[in-house]
Amino acid sequence: MKQMKRLSRIIVILGLCLTGTMAQAGLITLTSSQQEVLVGDVFSVDVRLNDPFDGAFSGDVLSGFGFDLMFDSNKLFLAGKNISANWDDDSDFFADTDIAGSNFPGIEDTGQTDLLLGTLYFEVLSAGQLMLQIASDSQASFNQGLFYLSEVVDFDASVTLQANEVPAPASMGLLILVLGIYRARSSRLD
Repeated sequence: MKQMKRLSRIIVILGLCLTGTMAQAGLITLTSSQQEVLVGDVFSVDVRLNDPFDGAFSGDVLSGFGFDLMFDSNKLFLAGKNISANWDDDSDFFADTDIAGSNFPGIEDTGQTDLLLGTLYFEVLSAGQLMLQIASDSQASFNQGLFYLSEVVDFDASVTLQANEVPAPASMGLLILVLGIYRARSSRLD
């Protein structure tokens, strides 16, 4: 009986140790250059890591990142990307990861409040609600996540925008008005 209690305590303690110490990195944010866009517009989205060395990562080193993009390709087209000057663009090296960057020997904790990972550029193809999501899954791909020296951390972030049709130019409305007046006058004269 005593052994059973001791074994159950050990299992509980191990369980708490394994589940209770999962570290969280700073918050990944997506910031669009525009909240409302028109069909045909090209807009940018900054990908930032806020508070990169908070909590368990104080004094750590960040050496890389990788993530996938998720968006409706009928509404958006990835027109380009610009990985921040702090990073080498490794995106083309990994078939299973859309965007990736590295910095060796790494970016050290110097009290930064945020780090720009890169900027994504999108062209709007159709009107409606546009959702852009980025996410990493280090279990599915060794190239994804935030790569700290102490561990790899997964993340997920999204932003939603509204895309509108391009409004008809004012000159088109004036032309229609003039044609309507001309037609009304023509029918009176007949």
